[in-house]
Amino acid sequence: MLRKLKKTVGEFLLKRRVKKHSRKREVKNLLICESILVLAGEPEDMGAMFTTEFVAYLKSMGKDVTILFNPVKKKQNEKSYSADIKLIEQDDLNLIYIPKNPEILHDIDREFDLLIDLSLSNNFTLKYIHALSRAKFKVGAAVNYKIKYSDLTIEIKNNPTVEYLLTQLKHYLTNINKNVA
Repeated sequence: MLRKLKKTVGEFLLKRRVKKHSRKREVKNLLICESILVLAGEPEDMGAMFTTEFVAYLKSMGKDVTILFNPVKKKQNEKSYSADIKLIEQDDLNLIYIPKNPEILHDIDREFDLLIDLSLSNNFTLKYIHALSRAKFKVGAAVNYKIKYSDLTIEIKNNPTVEYLLTQLKHYLTNINKNVA
């Protein structure tokens, strides 16, 4: 019952903040994006392997990439991750799962060229970050909150995996606005 109440309060606050929220929208090809925010599932998740490979691919293209992993339940060994990979831990959230860590709040407010949401779950913290991010172009799978808050969604009903989503995102993001790149 307490969890349901927290969720209800969190959803109410998010809805109020989204009404006041504004951002500059711009459809960008992956080749011309300079800064990218990636939201991902748990680091232990099988999709994390594909996520880190994708981030390495983006970095090889000279992109400034920041990755936020889904809130983790226990303290992680922070030395095992690089500076651009941030684990959202329970200490980084308030009682209703809204980020309170200044680094995460900075990432929400930063105007990234592209936000890529690779999470397939309906996690409130990632929903909050996705909805209120000032990223110019937001993409993700056509599931749960991403349908409402993304500028481009990819249908993954036939193959609901992070690997398939990444393959589709690479294809569409390199072909969209190709004449501009």
